[in-house]
Amino acid sequence: MKIREPIVEGIFYPSNEKHATQLLQKLMTQAGDKRGDAFAIMAPHAGYRYAGPIAASSFLSAAGRNIKSVVILAPMHRDPQDEIYLPESESFRTPLGFIQVDHDLLDDLIECSTLFFKNDIPHLEEHCIEVQLPFVQYLFPEAKIIPLLLGKVTAGKVKLLANALQVVFAERYSETLFIISANLTSYIKGSDAKPEADRLLQLIRQGDGKEILDAYAQKKISSCGVGCIATLLSFKNITIVPRIISHGCSADTNFNYKEQVHYAAISFYIKEDKKNGF
Repeated sequence: MKIREPIVEGIFYPSNEKHATQLLQKLMTQAGDKRGDAFAIMAPHAGYRYAGPIAASSFLSAAGRNIKSVVILAPMHRDPQDEIYLPESESFRTPLGFIQVDHDLLDDLIECSTLFFKNDIPHLEEHCIEVQLPFVQYLFPEAKIIPLLLGKVTAGKVKLLANALQVVFAERYSETLFIISANLTSYIKGSDAKPEADRLLQLIRQGDGKEILDAYAQKKISSCGVGCIATLLSFKNITIVPRIISHGCSADTNFNYKEQVHYAAISFYIKEDKKNGF
């Protein structure tokens, strides 16, 4: 059995099962432990020391649902390519144990486009899916994961990915959670970080994936997760309503205001639409 071993345990989150579980319990309590029914969420992929409370509040917004499949949309930080990478591994390991990859659903996605490509190597060196998994295991212990790494961001690729996800999961929305693994900004020096984070939050509130991609192309925003955010907001035949739960930045913890990363917890809901049956 191929297993994707963790690469940031003991760095981004505890490597010990007991300590990891205790930290997750603490983060959930700090976030209020009120469980909601969000259709999708956006959570940071930073160390829990910096963004754990924000991530917890995001996950709690969907924790009231009975989830069987967790689709994780994440960016490639290192040498992004044109493909969308799916894992070859049968499971991912964290201190909380093993979480199974749903290869049947991955194969369904592969049938949608030649841009979907199974390759473990990008997954072995990327942390932004891994940091979401302890939360998934803690709140949805029976769920299987569908981890996707999005390479270079283009409007065409975003449209293709959004269409493929809807083809495969439209009949499974009630039991599927979509997770966008994204920070609001990259590392930004000086006083530009907060205005940029606020700009992206406003674009997300507007719910226009195209505007987000345009702002990224114009270098007005730097979030590594713009392609993943735009993918969710590009779903057709449903109206997705975002809600900003909380946000903060690395300087809240390390007090380094000269260079900051901003984070947000965002939940997404499907607006009731009688015409489309929701």
